Amino acid sequence: MEFEDLEGRKLTEISVFSGVGDNVPGSFTLEAWLLNTIKPSNEEYKESVLQYRETFDKNIKKNLPCCTISASFTERRSLENIKTKNKVICLDVDRGKPSKRKKSNLCVNMDLVKEMFMDHPCTLYVGKSVGDDGIYAIIRIHDEEKLNELLTRMRQEDP
Repeated sequence: MEFEDLEGRKLTEISVFSGVGDNVPGSFTLEAWLLNTIKPSNEEYKESVLQYRETFDKNIKKNLPCCTISASFTERRSLENIKTKNKVICLDVDRGKPSKRKKSNLCVNMDLVKEMFMDHPCTLYVGKSVGDDGIYAIIRIHDEEKLNELLTRMRQEDP
């Protein structure tokens, strides 16, 4: 399904899930998701996020609505079920907690990270992570081939 705005511009189709365990995608546009789910007037979403930030109850987080920014799917999230690929990517930067297993960014000022993303011309949206200790940014991709080359190089360099 293709979505257009009132002026005929193509909108970005994404898949929306009721939580991380949901395998049945709903079809939405990125624009509608941002306007209707994340906006401050969505009291149910806001209350769930605030409750998670107070308790860090993983069951609350697992039941928050989520979406796939870079593609839409016909059914469960897997490569063979990709319906459309989008020229957007969601970057997630978390401060993290000190751990032997995971890298952390404890010295990073998340407000500066947010500003950096907000100032970039390809950034469509910047927000705080559900846990309130990270930032995510939705970035438009202009050259998909360059992105693939960069991701391949990053995989080769990662120990």
